[in-house]
Amino acid sequence: MRAKYYLPIVMLFMGVLLFAANGFDVEYYQPTLDQYELNFNLDDFQLGDTVKNGVIYSTIDFEGGVTTKDAGFAEVPYIHATVQISADKNVTLEIVSSEYEEFDLSYPLLPSRGTIYRNQDPSTIPYEIAEESIVDKFYPAQLAETVEPFVIRDIRGTIVYVYPFQYNAARNILRVYSTVTVKLTNDNSSVINPLPIRASGITREMNNMYRTMFMNYDVSRFENELGEFGSILVIHTPRDAEAIAPYVEWKQQKGFTVYVEEVATGTNVTTLVTDQYAIHDDILYVQLVGDWEDISGTVMGGDPADPKLGCVVGTDIYPDLVVGRFSANSSNDVTVQVDKSINYEKYPDTGENWYEFAVGIASNQGPGDDNELDYAHIQNIYDNKLDPFTYESHTPIYDPTANTSMVATAVNAGTSIINYCGHGSTSSWVSSGFSSSHVNMLTNGSKLPFIISVACVNGNFDGGTCFAEAWLRKDGGGAIGMLASTQNQSWNPPMMGQDYINDLLIGGYDYSLYPGQNGTTTDVQKTTYGSMCFNGTILMAMEDGAQGAEEMAKWHVFGDASLQVRTDTPEVAALSNNVILMGVDFTTVVTAGGSPAQGALVSLYQDGDVFSGITDETGSVTISHGLTAGDAQLIVTGFNIDTIYDNIAVIPPGGAYVMFEDCLIEDQTANNNGLLDYGETVELGITLVNVGTDEATGVTATISSTDPYLTIIDDTENYGNITGGTSAMISGAFQISVDDLVPDGHGIMISLEATDGVDTWESNFTLTAHAPILETGMMIIEDIGGNGMLDPGETATIFIPVTNNGSALSPSLVAELTSVTSDFITVTSSTFNLDATAAGEEAMAEFELEVAADVEPGTTAILSFVATGGEYVVTSTFYPSIGLVFEDFETGDFSKFDWQQGTSGWEITESNPQEGIYCAKSSVISNNQTASISVTMDIPADGEISFYRKVSSENNWDYMRFYINNQEQDEWSGDVAWSEVIYDVTAGTDVEFKWTYEKDGSVSSGSDCAWLDYIVFPGIGGAAGPIISVNVTEINFGEVNIGETGVEEFTIFNLGSEDLTGTIDTVEDFVLSVDEFTLSAGSSIDVEVSFTPVEAMNYTGNVVITSNDANLPEIEIPVEGIGVGTNANNGLIPLKTELTGNYPNPFNPVTNISFAIKSAGNVSIEIFNVKGEKVKTLVNENLEPGYYSKTWNGNTDNLKSAASGIYFYKMRAGERYTNTRKMILLK
Repeated sequence: MRAKYYLPIVMLFMGVLLFAANGFDVEYYQPTLDQYELNFNLDDFQLGDTVKNGVIYSTIDFEGGVTTKDAGFAEVPYIHATVQISADKNVTLEIVSSEYEEFDLSYPLLPSRGTIYRNQDPSTIPYEIAEESIVDKFYPAQLAETVEPFVIRDIRGTIVYVYPFQYNAARNILRVYSTVTVKLTNDNSSVINPLPIRASGITREMNNMYRTMFMNYDVSRFENELGEFGSILVIHTPRDAEAIAPYVEWKQQKGFTVYVEEVATGTNVTTLVTDQYAIHDDILYVQLVGDWEDISGTVMGGDPADPKLGCVVGTDIYPDLVVGRFSANSSNDVTVQVDKSINYEKYPDTGENWYEFAVGIASNQGPGDDNELDYAHIQNIYDNKLDPFTYESHTPIYDPTANTSMVATAVNAGTSIINYCGHGSTSSWVSSGFSSSHVNMLTNGSKLPFIISVACVNGNFDGGTCFAEAWLRKDGGGAIGMLASTQNQSWNPPMMGQDYINDLLIGGYDYSLYPGQNGTTTDVQKTTYGSMCFNGTILMAMEDGAQGAEEMAKWHVFGDASLQVRTDTPEVAALSNNVILMGVDFTTVVTAGGSPAQGALVSLYQDGDVFSGITDETGSVTISHGLTAGDAQLIVTGFNIDTIYDNIAVIPPGGAYVMFEDCLIEDQTANNNGLLDYGETVELGITLVNVGTDEATGVTATISSTDPYLTIIDDTENYGNITGGTSAMISGAFQISVDDLVPDGHGIMISLEATDGVDTWESNFTLTAHAPILETGMMIIEDIGGNGMLDPGETATIFIPVTNNGSALSPSLVAELTSVTSDFITVTSSTFNLDATAAGEEAMAEFELEVAADVEPGTTAILSFVATGGEYVVTSTFYPSIGLVFEDFETGDFSKFDWQQGTSGWEITESNPQEGIYCAKSSVISNNQTASISVTMDIPADGEISFYRKVSSENNWDYMRFYINNQEQDEWSGDVAWSEVIYDVTAGTDVEFKWTYEKDGSVSSGSDCAWLDYIVFPGIGGAAGPIISVNVTEINFGEVNIGETGVEEFTIFNLGSEDLTGTIDTVEDFVLSVDEFTLSAGSSIDVEVSFTPVEAMNYTGNVVITSNDANLPEIEIPVEGIGVGTNANNGLIPLKTELTGNYPNPFNPVTNISFAIKSAGNVSIEIFNVKGEKVKTLVNENLEPGYYSKTWNGNTDNLKSAASGIYFYKMRAGERYTNTRKMILLK
């Protein structure tokens, strides 16, 4: 059983920790410094029976995938927990208490077939009871046991295994322990595998993993502080010294300390690695350069085991270092891999989206871990892990249709990750037949994937060129990294390891949310390739014991162990400061895509000397350095961000040099929390520092910014004289205003220019904006019937949670619930006031409604929820079903629905239903035949279908399958007990649900059929078609100056289940940005209305919306505005300077930007993309007072056509006026 570890909050002595799992939980308690108590509690299991090879066996249905593997002995599940123990004490295990119940089994317990490897076909291995297992003793012999203390780099621990299922084969009795409490006590025996004291701190890469691995991990137990990041040990032969040199230099430039050792060809480097770690215990990565004949290491069972080179602390099996290998037969092989690694990290494809593409390749064999067939395992990895992360596209290549062309096409098109699970050879993937010769023909260039391969001997590199080597050595394509084994892999543990590696890539995975999937829940992210693989395989080995440890030792990282992988199009990175001064700590803020970039590696490099640091959650980093006057390199790298590589002149001491030092946000007139919150106008108390040696006299500072969410009100302050080496702070030096709709966490970069009238010094700083993020949760129904759903004739209270997932207090909200299906749902209490909600908190809106008594069960209602407050609007549409639509076959026939039978159909049976008296069963069919049953329904809203199924068939050959609209959703074979499955259903008409039982060409096993019972369909009636909703009832511009343009906005929603189409019209005094629309179900469109008065008068009219909503074909929205202004000097003189807007908006490709100038002076209008990059200077000239309109034709300053997207245009006029507005270019 894989325990779902919920990463614990570290408690002090005497505290209690808990982790829970599907099927069991463990309580940890430390009553004294020398004792640890663990209480294992079993939650749920079922006993059943199955037929194997014509023999009936009893089975244990316990959610989880780890069972004993002694061939011929009973296959029983076991559970475990990993505990951090003292560095120099052994522990003794004592069973304190236990409770059990005994069961007399009807049949012998299913025997284990032992460890099955991927060069075997599981269906050919028989189930046989070993004669030596039939003794009058309980198996396993121990109820609980510990492993010898082990060390993983900084931590000493042990694993407690508990065997709650104990089987006596002679008496056919199963003893099940519901609770087992064990005590670990420190003893004074000769210490086994002690943890040596290390000089350096805990590496940052490992700290979070320790929290996952050890349920009682406590960093406060260590004398050393948390360190930064590990160093790299490179080992090469004389042949490759020149080829590896660029790699060493690049890693040093990035910020790593790199130790280089040259060894003679044929050297076994096991002792060297251990010795180097003893000297440099900051080493985390070992990079081997050369083939096995060049540099060898540990051998296990005749196979190379590079990961064992990492076992440098203690005498246990767990590695402490991440080992990677550039396997090469020549220096050219090294150069190819080095170039790929450097270019991947240093020159990412910032304009390409191939990083968002994933590929999965798998066989249709199994089942393995989590009882998944290979392809189901790979599909679950994408659906539940990669897809919710950064990936947008998946290419599934599964047997029986997988082929070489499909793989080549997917790789050449570009993908950043390939997950493979199936049979393998030293030169190919058996599923698809893709081989080394096909790798050599790839043309994917710089679009390089990293590969996680669950397969036999793909990495067996000590003979000829193996499959993994072919991928890495391929010039002009191939792969950037590959995890591949040197042995025939077993079936289950590597699937666990593949799960964990993907979990760590995406930043953690909560197994409690996915029934049937079991594992150690994490919230840790690892984005260096070697670290992902290293930590994922350790989790696998801890869980699966000896077999997992063997897999871990022979699963090799081919490629750069310290490679920073990418899973998304890199965002443009920016620095708040790139001025480097001798003798002064370098401080900067790194942003990516406008937000702080946490975890970026920032390096200062000069003539082989490197000084580096990692950014915190605000994107900030401070680096002490010893750079001298002259050029240096400033390098920034990070996960999914562009690489910064700049040559910077280090400024020597002497003279005056004034720069930004600190900023205090003074928001006493706002909420006084010292933060830059949305919609606030604040003053900035800025501290300047003179890092030079001479006094700076008459210093004036000016701030500016191109950020579209910031308006600078007061931009200049006089600081006077600042003595060398001192600071000066002025409270309220500047005043700024931040937009109401600034994104939460948005980094606003501000430039500061200081001058003494002779010299000018520029520096930057970044302010982080805080805003709410409002999201609705699941609707909660509190009904009279108490079943949590709406029923005909019922009155119910509806609760809708609104959560603030941002970092600022939300505005108060007015929430409204309306029934789009008002003919059978009446909302009797439709509005609710929500107080301002703190960050991370939830507010609950409450409404009352009534359901008509005559509504047909299964009808779908549509409830529209809108909550507004200030500029914030949160909307959601809910589709509750009125009553259940179910089929339990209790009519004794198929008359309840319009069931359709295939050539061979299904029948009603009273034999072993899941509930009630009847269920459906597939009819008797012959080989190569199919029994099918289907029903077609209209589904007005997205929902779910659930049903119970049971199967007894020839495993992996005869299948029960379920289809929605002829798309297979799932399949089952072998012996599957009654259990419920649930699938998502997309709204649509004529949705077909089909169940089949399909046989192959020979052999029958078990009962040779499938059963089906208690189907709950999604709602199948009620409101359908397009449904229009508009978020305003009137539009009022108020007063607008003559010649200026006012803009108001409203939104049209489609709350229905089909496309909404329509037109929008108004009177000639008002202009619409959109005059027709088509909205898919659940989507919306924003419409701008512009008003430019030409004389002083009242303007009125209507915005008329027509649509194909049969219940509301036309909507009229009153619109009005007042034109005001003065006329002087024979022309129109604006009352104020103002940027009034652009029309049309959206536009293609031309728009007119209107503005008014009150006083003569310089005016500039600049256009920026969403990344804050200037694309066009539209105006930069002196203008007289008046009204103006300038045309932008969509071209940039370099005469290129601007891409579709959102743009911001910023106007500056005179010394004080700045304003920014948004426009959208559509092509």
